Amino acid sequence: IKTPFVYETERIKQWKEIGSIDEYNQRKLDGQKVTVRKLKDGGERYFLEVDEEVPIRVGAFPEVVPFEDFIVPMSAVDVRTADWVIHRVWMTKPTVEARIRNGVYEKKDEEQDVLEALGEPNAERERLLRLGDKKDKQLDLDETAKQYEICEAYLKWAVKENEEPIEIIVTFEKSSMLILRAVYNFYHSYKRPFVTHEYKKVQGSIFGVPLTFILEPLHVAYSASFNQRLDAASKANATLYGVPPGSTQSMKQLDRDTYETGFVEIDAKKEEVHKFELSEASFTQLPELEARLEKEADKLSSLSDYSFGQEQIDRPTATGQVQIIEESKQPQYMMLERFRYSLAEVAKHVLARYRQFYPEGLQYYQMQADQEGLRLAEEFFQWPAQAIEKDVIIETKVSSASMSKSLRKQEMVALMDKLQMYYDKLMQMAMAATDPMNPTALIAAHLMNGLY
Repeated sequence: IKTPFVYETERIKQWKEIGSIDEYNQRKLDGQKVTVRKLKDGGERYFLEVDEEVPIRVGAFPEVVPFEDFIVPMSAVDVRTADWVIHRVWMTKPTVEARIRNGVYEKKDEEQDVLEALGEPNAERERLLRLGDKKDKQLDLDETAKQYEICEAYLKWAVKENEEPIEIIVTFEKSSMLILRAVYNFYHSYKRPFVTHEYKKVQGSIFGVPLTFILEPLHVAYSASFNQRLDAASKANATLYGVPPGSTQSMKQLDRDTYETGFVEIDAKKEEVHKFELSEASFTQLPELEARLEKEADKLSSLSDYSFGQEQIDRPTATGQVQIIEESKQPQYMMLERFRYSLAEVAKHVLARYRQFYPEGLQYYQMQADQEGLRLAEEFFQWPAQAIEKDVIIETKVSSASMSKSLRKQEMVALMDKLQMYYDKLMQMAMAATDPMNPTALIAAHLMNGLY
């Protein structure tokens, strides 16, 4: 998952009100597009057509990076400690031209210039576009469909050998290796805005083992079985006709709408035609095979009957049942815990992006018209003094329908074990609360109510 801060704009035309008839007449004389609106009270309002660039999508929006477009060294253990990570994006030539023309690669923002130590990015950008032009224009069938492989690399770079490496972001085109932009890493709080999540953790690996890789052979077998059933079902809707020997040639001359499927010569009399419905035939035991494949897939995914809330017919003892529930819960619980951690990291990235671009508070609070509401919002929302990962604790709650039943059973057993102790405590607090000479009677009553 990548968490950038997105600021997308588009140019639109809209009517902007102008103040007086004199300005209206002047702009009309200048050839600008203006209009007037008559009001019911006899007054007039004047409008000027303006071409403005308005924001349409602003904020931190996590997005999924395709597996094949996230490139890391073979020895990388995680994103933070890797020497470099690359996010690859494919862009058409008009898109690259527009980004160069709009100055996207020239600066990060008003405060930070492009690093000149890695060459002359302005000259490189123009050279990239010239490389895209073909010498023979007659062979240029569709230049707009040309794809550029743009790589955004986050890497450690040492200005001098004896100095500490700094984090920079270099954007370059893969085939020509031309640098479009090179800036100091501008992401606050986190060096790199990526979070990886593994279905099955592998020591020393950044990607682990995905569930799709584990289940791929079973998916292939299941699809083959299902396609075979579809083929059999489609043929079952057809009809076969049995005709006397030597009559197939004459049958071919008949109307095909009369006999939909085909003919086969059988031992029949001269004028007889026998009709066979293939839907009456039973074919294979594929449903049983597919059920076995599904059960094997559940086993490889570390799921059991109890994970789906299904009871056993022959119930074991209470202790044995609790043990079965606990054992079936653990593999999926570990997967959920890994997901919870990844989700919390993404949430921290989002907060870090908003704090970076809105240090005084979120844009929503800045737009409040009510002064009292704005004051309350400012009191409620304050950025922490230090980095997000040091001062912010995010606790994610992940619910799963397949785990809910077994979790409720386990929680009920745990509560039953503590019930006697709770009753003893409640009785002690009740006695203290009803004692008129006890100065802590009121406190005991509140405690008893809270515990209950």
